[in-house]
Amino acid sequence: MPSRNHPILAGVACAATMLHLLALAPPADSAVSSWTNASGGASNVSGNWSPSGGPGPTDLAIFGPNASYNVTWVAPIDTAGSINLNAGRLRFFMSKLGVSGQTIMNADSLTLGSGVFRTGHFLLGSGSPGKLLITTTGSIGSVGAQLISTDSVTGSYMADGGSGRASVQGGGRLYSNSYLDMAFGHADVCSTLVVGGAFLTGFSGLATMSALGGGRRGDIIVADSGTAVLQAGSGGFVNVVGDLFLGAHGGTGKLHEFIGGTRGPQLTVHGQTYIGANADGPGKSHGTGILLVESGSATLSGMSHVQQGSVTIRNGALLNSAGDSLLSG
Repeated sequence: MPSRNHPILAGVACAATMLHLLALAPPADSAVSSWTNASGGASNVSGNWSPSGGPGPTDLAIFGPNASYNVTWVAPIDTAGSINLNAGRLRFFMSKLGVSGQTIMNADSLTLGSGVFRTGHFLLGSGSPGKLLITTTGSIGSVGAQLISTDSVTGSYMADGGSGRASVQGGGRLYSNSYLDMAFGHADVCSTLVVGGAFLTGFSGLATMSALGGGRRGDIIVADSGTAVLQAGSGGFVNVVGDLFLGAHGGTGKLHEFIGGTRGPQLTVHGQTYIGANADGPGKSHGTGILLVESGSATLSGMSHVQQGSVTIRNGALLNSAGDSLLSG
């Protein structure tokens, strides 16, 4: 990952700190609405919220019951200003859910089973463990739930001071309109993202993780200061519009395309690839990067920089490199 002075990501550490501060209280012109029904229910049932009624488009919605339950988002209560998931094992079902601000996921787990969830900034595992599953409850091959982070400035984070595990399976989609940073800012955090039908043998639905770019570059950073693994399994598709960083600032980052199912995973990097290297050049702070392709294909369109780490291709998998490779110690 570029250093903090890199023009693309300068000020990211400050931005993350500010996000924590902003999460402590809603904006002055918003209200707080807390979910109270530990048995689950529909969002448009007034009695499921305290105070009664539910969140409005600018309000903070808090989920705190330490239980397993379903929430079905139904209009007109299918928007919020921000969402804090503080505890429990939640399952969201929706046609659409719109959050104009940030979503902070610190609950034990959140499963998205259907529909489209749009949120500004998505933070998984901020100071505590968090698990996210994006999948489908439909038939094999159907399009699953979609999580879309629309914020083009601050990006999305997995494991900022805690640990985070995200799985995108069987038709699920995870899109970030800016960059995705795994294991950011803390040396002891651990983050895992699995894309594809790793746990659904024979499931044919395509699972997609994509950094789209938006107003900033669509980079994916696997391990900034901690340890992170991005795994792509059967039917998994990882699309990086910007640059891919594996291991930065002392972190250890691994991208693993593994064997499983009948459809191999695909990795496409449209920008440059940095494996245990820094975008500011040799001699700058860097970590250790590992690219392991055991199935499917990896297409690296730009230059590849390998400073500390390894690239391994096995079992007839394909590595397509259109750019030059720069090796440095």
